Amino acid sequence: MIAILGSRKDDLLYLSEFAEEIGEVQTLPCGGEYRLAKICGVEVLLGAVGQSNYLSAIYLSQLFSLYAIPHVIKIGDSVGIDANLELGDIVLVDAVYPHAVNYHADGFRYGEIPGGIPSVFPCDGSVFGMLTAHCVPFKKGHLMSGEKAIYEKGEFEGIMKRRFLYLDSMGVYNPCSYGLALTSYLHQAAFTDIEIVSFLMGDEEGKLNMKKVALQKQVEVGRIVTSLLEGGLL
Repeated sequence: MIAILGSRKDDLLYLSEFAEEIGEVQTLPCGGEYRLAKICGVEVLLGAVGQSNYLSAIYLSQLFSLYAIPHVIKIGDSVGIDANLELGDIVLVDAVYPHAVNYHADGFRYGEIPGGIPSVFPCDGSVFGMLTAHCVPFKKGHLMSGEKAIYEKGEFEGIMKRRFLYLDSMGVYNPCSYGLALTSYLHQAAFTDIEIVSFLMGDEEGKLNMKKVALQKQVEVGRIVTSLLEGGLL
């Protein structure tokens, strides 16, 4: 069972329509909803986790208590940070950086969760090679994930300085991927994150069009996911 999770229900519209089979809506104890489906002959689970690392972690933890899930795919949209990114770019995340960790060069990791939890969560690297071989257009980048939406460049620059990270070392930002990356790690599941750049950091007027940009790129993201499923990589 592959879990394909969006931030919002809208993120799953294309895949829901593309599915050969799709079941009724089921509800988790936390109130989150999901549906079982079959896409490209593969049993999948489609669900929306919300815009919160806390909620996404609880949601996925409850799914793990019900199903054997070897691979989690996050799809959705994020704020573009890297100056080389453009609206509508599709970014395959190669590592998720928690917002609350201090990445000081001396090795000290303030904010790290006790018990050997890593300060950075690498994503499944095998995905990149397969998509390149299939000529699927995408960009790679790091993702920083915090607990609130951030749209102001100055605010984000301040966070980066406090974390001892350079602004250009991050590609995108969102408030829910860390909860999924952490929970996948704790349950020894592979994690893949595919993000649409729906807003460029500091572009105030762009906030009005975020949802529109994300919806316009859904088909391309859906094709990436189906390419992975058809290729048997997941």
